[in-house]
Amino acid sequence: MQQRSTFVTVVGWIFVALSGLGALQFLVILFTPMDAQLFTEAQQMQPAGAPQMDPAAMASMMHSVFIFMFCLAAWVLLSSIGLVMRKGWARISFIVILGIGIFFNLLYVLIGLAGRSMPLDQVAGADPAAGGMVHAIMGAMAVLGAVFAILFAWIIYRLTRPATAKEFEPSHKQ
Repeated sequence: MQQRSTFVTVVGWIFVALSGLGALQFLVILFTPMDAQLFTEAQQMQPAGAPQMDPAAMASMMHSVFIFMFCLAAWVLLSSIGLVMRKGWARISFIVILGIGIFFNLLYVLIGLAGRSMPLDQVAGADPAAGGMVHAIMGAMAVLGAVFAILFAWIIYRLTRPATAKEFEPSHKQ
């Protein structure tokens, strides 16, 4: 019998905790009243001449976004639990989740780099300090996106190694 690797167990439990908290957060938001009144008040604060949004459509769209985010967090939670239990489907599912994560983190890198190259100090009436803050935020976004993309790629690499894949075979479980 092969001993279970600490790496898979630690990664699984970290993602169980994070996705469980995320799913709980999205459930709380889903059960928080998101009526059209909230968006009507936001609409009244828009400058004159700005395109008007439909408050009922905005509330419906926000509700749909949080349902999608809850489903995504639930997928990660179930895959993480399966990873800890050494289920073969969970390893494949987790690799797919991490691949999607790499894609979105690389988008963050691109957005951050694009934001860093924007000349925000040349906008008429803009505070130069605000432009510096935006550049710093965009730089941090690019760096964090790169860090998480590399981290997810490393986890995928470790999950695809033959020794790790062997743990998920039915005949090698403890």
